[in-house]
Amino acid sequence: MRRRRKGAERNIGKQAHELVAETEAFLRGSIAELLDRPTGDGVPPWAWLNALAHGTLDDIRRAATDRADGSLSPQWHHARSVLAAEVLAAAGATSLAMIQAEVLVPLELRLASRNFAARMEPEDLLVSVLSELAP
Repeated sequence: MRRRRKGAERNIGKQAHELVAETEAFLRGSIAELLDRPTGDGVPPWAWLNALAHGTLDDIRRAATDRADGSLSPQWHHARSVLAAEVLAAAGATSLAMIQAEVLVPLELRLASRNFAARMEPEDLLVSVLSELAP
């Protein structure tokens, strides 16, 4: 009985570690990179918006020039690059923090809470974000 409990404790510790890593990545804006791995279940569409919704200006500049080297999802990286460039252009007229708070974070949360987002293609995310950014 003792052996079983230690195994369960190790499993809980591993799950806790994974939860903390995912939470940190979400808040940092790098959840897509964490999930974009061969052992994962794929990256949900809202996660590609995460870097733009939570990233710094430098993070978004890097996303705008991302080449998706080694990624399992190059078309999603490309879509995020296009969106990053659009966010940078829009931020020139207002502020990045305002765009994130008023447009990107609410859209990210809406996409994360809906089942239809699982069926989104990169083009669908582009249309969703660009329509929200439009004046």
